[in-house]
Amino acid sequence: MPWVANSCPIDHCSFRLPADESVWGDLRKVQFPHLFWVLAVDFGDAGRCGLVYPCKISAETVSVRNWMRLNMAKIYESDRIADVMIVEPQSFSDERGRFLESYRRSWFPLGREMVQSSRSDKAAGSLVGLHYHFHQADYWYVLSGRAQVVLHDLRLGSSTEGKTLEIEAGDNYGIGIFIPPGVAHGFAAITDMTLTYLVDSYYNPSDELGVAWNDPEIGANWIVESPVYSQRDADNPLRKDIAEYFLPRAVMRT
Repeated sequence: MPWVANSCPIDHCSFRLPADESVWGDLRKVQFPHLFWVLAVDFGDAGRCGLVYPCKISAETVSVRNWMRLNMAKIYESDRIADVMIVEPQSFSDERGRFLESYRRSWFPLGREMVQSSRSDKAAGSLVGLHYHFHQADYWYVLSGRAQVVLHDLRLGSSTEGKTLEIEAGDNYGIGIFIPPGVAHGFAAITDMTLTYLVDSYYNPSDELGVAWNDPEIGANWIVESPVYSQRDADNPLRKDIAEYFLPRAVMRT
């Protein structure tokens, strides 16, 4: 089945298949903070999967090739933690090396303008986290090496509250990860590695909070044995010991 495109000139829009395709039912409602979007719907070879990809382009028919050229990545929401977005960039290689686009503002419905970029170089066996913020979203991309990323949904009232996601990123898994406020995040260096991360708020020490990386309630299966971590991370409390006042809520960003 070919791709279908539908223009949506309003902030909040939904997509319904034509009557003769009603067997597929309604696609999930999607919300984007931008004024104009085109939704490209991929039904897959078997016609069973309905994935909605946002493309900030003119209202024209969107082919697979055009979509890849314009977005240069596959973007999808984690099936484990709501609002966490995974990016699989399209890579272009030749004898000189390779090129890929690792970040684009328009990929993330909950994203804001990224205002700060940082780089973290870690030796194999290092562990960072788990940290969380009330107001700040992060976008992580591992430039080199391999990392195990662990995310945990601390947001009270979230549909995935209490869920933990473990995912590998880096050399063999070239993905980017958008982490919304309220989702605790950390990583372990499987090899020597370099991580770049973008944030949509300037550093604010009052918005830097943490939860124990080895909290049994979180239940992360860390790959690294005998990890090396900071004193700050060693002092992070267990989830059950965090006062409710210091736990984030699941609310729409404004």
